[in-house]
Amino acid sequence: MHAIRVYQGAFETKCALLIGMLTFVRPGGLRKAEWTEFDLAQDEWRMRDAMLHPYIQLTEDEGGQSTLLLEAQMDRTGARADLRPAHVGLKLGATIH
Repeated sequence: MHAIRVYQGAFETKCALLIGMLTFVRPGGLRKAEWTEFDLAQDEWRMRDAMLHPYIQLTEDEGGQSTLLLEAQMDRTGARADLRPAHVGLKLGATIH
């Protein structure tokens, strides 16, 4: 936990590490997650293709930290359907708007 808290890399990576740790979801489940699966007002995550975690109540973690992290991440993803930031997947030299 301490290593994640002091991580100095990208904000999005730190969020993903913390959300994964707080929800116990597999990395692939988080990587493939889309905003349509989340109801942040109800603190719920209903995973589409999950066999082990079809439903996660986000407030079960330490004080609802997952919801706060997801809300912060939502501002950075732009118009994308998934949770990755809008600049992910751009080719080298592409302009970020």
